[in-house]
Amino acid sequence: MVNIQVVRPFKVSGVLVALAVVAAGCGDDDAAEVQTSGQSVEQATASVDEALSRVGQITAWTEAGLFVYGGVDETRESVGGAALIDPDTGESVALPEPFEHPIRRVGVAAPVEGGVFLMGELCEETIYEEDLVYCVPGGLVASSYSIADGAWTPIDIPDELQAGPTASWVVNLLGVSTTGTLVLEIVLEGNREIGDEPFWSFEPDGAAWTRLADPGVDFDDSCLAGDHVVVVGSTPTAGGGSYSGTTLHTLSVMTPDGPWDPLEPLDEVTWSNFPLVSCGGLFAVVYGSASDSTSKVAFRQSIDPAGDWQDVSPFPEVLVFVDHAIWTGDQLVLFGESGEAVALSDGGWMPVDLPRGPVGSDPVWTGDEFVVIDPTTATGTSSGELSVP
Repeated sequence: MVNIQVVRPFKVSGVLVALAVVAAGCGDDDAAEVQTSGQSVEQATASVDEALSRVGQITAWTEAGLFVYGGVDETRESVGGAALIDPDTGESVALPEPFEHPIRRVGVAAPVEGGVFLMGELCEETIYEEDLVYCVPGGLVASSYSIADGAWTPIDIPDELQAGPTASWVVNLLGVSTTGTLVLEIVLEGNREIGDEPFWSFEPDGAAWTRLADPGVDFDDSCLAGDHVVVVGSTPTAGGGSYSGTTLHTLSVMTPDGPWDPLEPLDEVTWSNFPLVSCGGLFAVVYGSASDSTSKVAFRQSIDPAGDWQDVSPFPEVLVFVDHAIWTGDQLVLFGESGEAVALSDGGWMPVDLPRGPVGSDPVWTGDEFVVIDPTTATGTSSGELSVP
């Protein structure tokens, strides 16, 4: 079981065209053959320069290789296109378009049995105003791609997530449960309020949505530990400018109606800003800047069964901001905005040397190694094994 968490839910993600060119090594004579599905070879092998100029690809590891959807082009416009890439050979299959319009801002992809799940908010039209580029939102959409059938199947969006043409949504994939259920946080306008019930589970077998009970508390961040949604909350101090009284609350996705269980609070730390949380298999790590320290601190707490807090400070200064977290099944790996990575081991935090992809494109874990998009290679990808002392 692998959990994936995007810690910063407001980063730009979008869509990439000409993925087949990237996978084919940018015109290299030795590159693998490009296949197409639902489009011409010319469409699938659009300009190399255009393909390389895009960032923010949405990626997921599937049984057929690396799924890639997305990017933002040189004009900062979200554009459409999808592909499956074999990192070993560079062979690429260009997929049909999943939606009428490309996904704007944040989109998420996750492996499901026999294919991949894709969800995001449509960009119906790109507006250019002086130095600003923004999309006219077209509502949330989701679709599932079948590798065997070579086709997308639209997924109905719950009525509660259809808030009108001007609404703007942020979708955050917390991870996949031990039973294959996808767990997401979906927030209107990116704001969290008590009572919003922002957490949803999606069962691919049957395409069934379930809304989870609201935590009933203000929280700063969330993640998935095994089958438990975890939120971390803290309280602003009386004088302002710092936060204390850190508490984790958990909810099993097996009991979506609740209750949420509070764990033992962390009272020994006052944060200069609200803390963040990332999850491993059955534990959570809370981290951030302490108000009485020049370095960042981190504390680990067992989720199931609930346990005491363990100090795992200092938190690596190389991670100015944690952009992405992946639980490999053995290691919790955190990634910074520029691709720098650290893993939590028995000896504390250890830097790990892993390949870095384009800005805004997250690495994926295959079960054996990490893979990222890399248009400079003949296969269009780079990979690296996780080695932690």
